[in-house]
Amino acid sequence: MSDLDTISKRYEKALGSQRDSKSILTQARARFAEKLHGVDTPAPSRWRFVVPAFGLVAAAAVLTFVFFPEAPLGVTLRGQPDQPVDFVQAAASTEEVVDFSDGSEVRVRGSSQMRILGVTPEGAQVSLERGAAHVAVVHRQKTKWVFSAGPYRVHVVGTQFELKWNPETGGLEVEMDDGIVEVDGPGLARQRVTSRQKLEAFAEPASASLYLEPLTPDPAETASVTRRRPRVQKEQPVAVEKPAEKPVVLGASWRYLADKGDAVGAMNAAEQAGFTWLANSMPRGDVLVLGDVARKAKQPARAMEAWLAVRARFGGTVGASEAALRLGHLAEDQRDVDEAVRWYSEAAREAPNAATAPEALGDWLGVLVRAERTADAKKIAGEYLKRFKNGPDAPAARAVLAK
Repeated sequence: MSDLDTISKRYEKALGSQRDSKSILTQARARFAEKLHGVDTPAPSRWRFVVPAFGLVAAAAVLTFVFFPEAPLGVTLRGQPDQPVDFVQAAASTEEVVDFSDGSEVRVRGSSQMRILGVTPEGAQVSLERGAAHVAVVHRQKTKWVFSAGPYRVHVVGTQFELKWNPETGGLEVEMDDGIVEVDGPGLARQRVTSRQKLEAFAEPASASLYLEPLTPDPAETASVTRRRPRVQKEQPVAVEKPAEKPVVLGASWRYLADKGDAVGAMNAAEQAGFTWLANSMPRGDVLVLGDVARKAKQPARAMEAWLAVRARFGGTVGASEAALRLGHLAEDQRDVDEAVRWYSEAAREAPNAATAPEALGDWLGVLVRAERTADAKKIAGEYLKRFKNGPDAPAARAVLAK
């Protein structure tokens, strides 16, 4: 009899009343054998669950990395985090701010419309459908933003700029605060615009202009630039300070030159862009200003063309009466009394309640007085006092009636 059989018999005898229980005896034999041979077999049920669970976790991690490497940027409307952000329309007197999870933001100016076409982990595609928006994109290792405005595309890496788009005129404006963007579209072949530069373009005819803003950095900004780019400077004699040079102007737009008081330069720029096209495509206010510029540049035919375009395109509006008033002034410049009377009368009759009505009647009265048309002058003087007894030309009207 082996040692194993001897010991088993002792186990069986010790069990007493349970010696007939084969299951208990079998378990005792198995445990003894494990201790005798130094085998410690793990519970199979435990490993059946652990190994498959680990495999599922690893597989899920691999699939997540392959198919979902990074989540797209989050987008929220400031002050309304629970509202879905797709189409943003700002009220006339307020603006809306769209925040992105990477810290970038877009301020949609009042009376503007913007649509978010899509977001990626690197950036977003945004369409400015009308109006203006201020863009501040945070520069990261991988950044890809595209802002569209009509047929134009503004490619951004990391920068701040103001973007404007007028779909009625096809006018684009990109004014840089800081950084670099590249713009492509009609008349532009991937035009680069850098800090403190401004680009203006019109979709049709294909034209674009670029001018540099005067550089007036504050001391903090200058110090920052100096720290970023240290230079070793040699000692130089103290030089007499020279007056600041004028900003470099490259093909500046007519409106920019007009705002600077350069009527002749503005007219040259307008002619290059297409004067007739501008007069027949721009908003009413811009066309009125275009005519003003032509008059100051002593080009009465162009001034008349612009104002007649306003009357043809915006007939029945206050803008039409404003154009008539200007045509009256132009006629007076040419000493054409009858033409001046005609336009002043139309301006006064077309918009009797407009802010320009007192001026139209007053100018009408003035041209009649200077032409010594006393009877007609007294008639208009009476009408003026009846409607505007405290108006700026009321004293002159009373003087006419007193004669």
